[in-house]
Amino acid sequence: MVNIGLIGYGSMGSMIVNNILKLDLLLDDEKLFVSNHNLSKLETLGEIYSDVVITEDNKFLAGNCDVVIICVETPDFLGVLNEIKPNLKDGVHIVTSCAGLSFDEIMSVYEGSVSIVIPTLASTVGSEASNITSSNRRKGVSLFTHNNFVNDSEKSFIEDLFNEFSFVKTVDNPEDLRIATFLTSCSPAFLALLVDKLADISVNYSSFSKDDASYMIIKSLLGTSLILDEDFETDEVIIKVATPGGITQAGLDYLDVELGEDGRELFETLLKKYEWIRKLFFLYFHVFLYCLNCFIL
Repeated sequence: MVNIGLIGYGSMGSMIVNNILKLDLLLDDEKLFVSNHNLSKLETLGEIYSDVVITEDNKFLAGNCDVVIICVETPDFLGVLNEIKPNLKDGVHIVTSCAGLSFDEIMSVYEGSVSIVIPTLASTVGSEASNITSSNRRKGVSLFTHNNFVNDSEKSFIEDLFNEFSFVKTVDNPEDLRIATFLTSCSPAFLALLVDKLADISVNYSSFSKDDASYMIIKSLLGTSLILDEDFETDEVIIKVATPGGITQAGLDYLDVELGEDGRELFETLLKKYEWIRKLFFLYFHVFLYCLNCFIL
């Protein structure tokens, strides 16, 4: 029996919890515990799924679970981990969705099995998800990296769980996690902005409403992603769509130049922001350890 606990019912935490419940992923002898400091956010969840154990007591959750998924803001993570540490069962597997953490930083508080997962809201499943086959209901990418204490059984359990509603990608080098995060976790927002901007521009040159324009772009984006995923490479799609000297080729020539430079600037911006957040967390991290040591002494 493996009991799963999740602390933090924000955007990512609620997405994970609702996916597990909607898809009926728990075995008969497994239980799901959900903790949040604001219990009112969990009222609806408890009304719909009576078998879920709902609490505002993180320590109670920790004492009853074999896998604890912590989905809080990065600056709050070490405080939560330190709070529940005395109550954790032996050999518990800690999973965190906090970006910007290193295993060394986490091990200063907890020396055990730790996995970092970076899911995406693109993996949110619909209300009829349980009636959809596993291959069709997976959306988005969940990035995983594991420390050396995570055994094969623990890896399989948590990755198989997320693989039911997303495409799991294991990142062997934790240093690559930041770039992978840009490509997966950030990209839904980037693509949504692209759709919005293209729709805005197109209505200025036509009688289409923005909803009509958005519909055409989104369905084209969906169709393109499907054929790229199953049938063609990117260059094959370009060759099949673009006629030399034609309209599409003119657009491609323009985008190739503009996106090449803008894309580099985008990644530089993201990397600078990432490092700024890392430095802020690093400062918070050492203040936390100082206060913790003062309390112990």
